[in-house]
Amino acid sequence: MALCAGCEQMILNNNNLRCTNCDKNYDLECANIPKIKYDQMNSQQKSHWECQECRCKKPKNNNTNTPARPQHDVSTTFNISPEANVTLRRKPSKQSHDDTIQSEEEISIIGDTIPSANNIESERNGLSLQTLSEMISLKLKENNISIVSEIKTIIQGEINKAVLNLREEFKTETNNLAKQNEQRKKEIENISVQIEQLKSKTETLKNELKALTNAKNAITTQQPTQQPSESNVKRIVLYGLTEIYRETEEDLHDRIRTIFWDILGVDVYDYIEETYRIGRYHKRNRPLVIELMSKKMAKYIVQNYQWFHNTGLYISEYLDEEARSERKILRDKMLVARNMGQNAVIRNNRLYIEGQLINLGNETTLGSTANRKSELHNNNTFQEVNDDRTFRKQRPTF
Repeated sequence: MALCAGCEQMILNNNNLRCTNCDKNYDLECANIPKIKYDQMNSQQKSHWECQECRCKKPKNNNTNTPARPQHDVSTTFNISPEANVTLRRKPSKQSHDDTIQSEEEISIIGDTIPSANNIESERNGLSLQTLSEMISLKLKENNISIVSEIKTIIQGEINKAVLNLREEFKTETNNLAKQNEQRKKEIENISVQIEQLKSKTETLKNELKALTNAKNAITTQQPTQQPSESNVKRIVLYGLTEIYRETEEDLHDRIRTIFWDILGVDVYDYIEETYRIGRYHKRNRPLVIELMSKKMAKYIVQNYQWFHNTGLYISEYLDEEARSERKILRDKMLVARNMGQNAVIRNNRLYIEGQLINLGNETTLGSTANRKSELHNNNTFQEVNDDRTFRKQRPTF
């Protein structure tokens, strides 16, 4: 790929020419050569091609390109003899000279009181020209008046025709608009009927929605579920991250960023709002709470927790103390039901056994062992809450 010396752009194809003098490449457009002519050129013509700049720099050896005037024979057009410069004058005759003297004497004797024939003729010519000009001006005025009247009649006729055409167009447009208005009225009536039908359907849907909301409220009153707060939704807990003594917040954020980038391929550096450890300082690595600015990012990380397997790290959602105690109770009940051979699953902080929702207060289906375990767990949690000593928070489970 070469650079065109004319447009200074890369030549993408092989259709170019190189100047034999300056060795510069030109595309076909800058060389002013059509594609057909380029295809007809042989290799010798392409190798001896010269650009326009080099052609202009070449000196001209002769004047064959400049037009020259034809040479004429000077002897045929001009007479260069010395006699050609002499002018000859005729001598006046004596008779004519005497006549002129006599006429001058007669004029001096008679005087200038008698008008000559030339003056009379000039006066007549002046009067005739004046009358002609007056007649011409009158005729022009009459013609102008007639022309103006004709123009007025023509313009008035054209105006009348235009007014008639406008009236006809106005009538046709008004008739079309009237027809369109009638169609619109019919469409409006149909739409009004459809609106009434939709209103009746919305009323039935409202009644059904009220019935569903009442049923939902009845179910929720049986087992009230505590919704996590807005801040808890944005928090996640990272387990297994080594704790470095006197580590700055920026270094910690950089480590978190590299971990999530290597495992999930997500850059969370701009999403981190706050980080802190749970519990007092200990030899073991304390869980790290990461508060993000986006709920979607926190949800995405928690949903892909399985990517942290075999990495020494574990990720989970953040649960406060009350939620952790409820999750612990549900987990104990789930384990008891599984030991009894039943199918038990925790979904959305709710316990399902054999496909049925189990309330926290309904413990008869699980047997006496489940009651004893739940009571023992409740007593232990009560003692831990009332204890003045600090203790390490338990790890949340799904």
